Amino acid sequence: MAHETYIKEVAGSKTAVLFIHGFLGSPEHFERFIPKLSDSVSVFNILLTGHGGTVLDFGKASMDIWKQQAAGEAERICEKYENVYIVAHSMGTFFAMEAANAHPDKVKGIILLQTPLKIGVKPSAAINTFKSFFNIFDEDDTSRAYKAAHSVTLNFKVWEYASWIPRYIELFREAKCARNTICALRVPCLIFQAKKDELVSMKSVKYIPQKESIKLTVLENSAHFIYDQDDEKAMADAILNMVK
Repeated sequence: MAHETYIKEVAGSKTAVLFIHGFLGSPEHFERFIPKLSDSVSVFNILLTGHGGTVLDFGKASMDIWKQQAAGEAERICEKYENVYIVAHSMGTFFAMEAANAHPDKVKGIILLQTPLKIGVKPSAAINTFKSFFNIFDEDDTSRAYKAAHSVTLNFKVWEYASWIPRYIELFREAKCARNTICALRVPCLIFQAKKDELVSMKSVKYIPQKESIKLTVLENSAHFIYDQDDEKAMADAILNMVK
């Protein structure tokens, strides 16, 4: 699976899973989970506009475009399938929650990975981004994971990155809005937050409401893009247990 939309529609299926990646991310983030789904489940793993292209392609996109794209895809899937589940990572969790609130009758559950209700960038994030840019890979594979996770083709034209500034401002603004969105959730929700996340602050947890329908799991040994083997299995099992 490359940095592109992947769709597998199963004839006669009543169940579909929508996957939504994060900021600068890729549908590839979910390729570890998709093969584990039942063959009877339809899959929609979308590439958000501006991702999978150049620095300027990303800069020309916007939060509104991404929100409309995700909402439109969710609506089309809900019109066609009786049981819809959404699995999302990072920024994509914002769109998953909005879709669940818009279609509580069709969205039977959502799984949110590293929800950035409070963004907290650690120095290691910048270091690993730098290493991945120059193909400097460590033995722990973290910088390699950064390389694989980012779908935008980077370059040395520094001035082009100025177009990203509005996108980051929108991201921080949307993170604050999501604190209200999550409180409005009425569908079953599984949340996984990585304790070693370099981009999402663990303070995000305090914004997660105490509801019977929401279950929070802290991944002790995982980061934003790379998962401990046991943590990855726990997430995969959770997806399989929810998607029936």
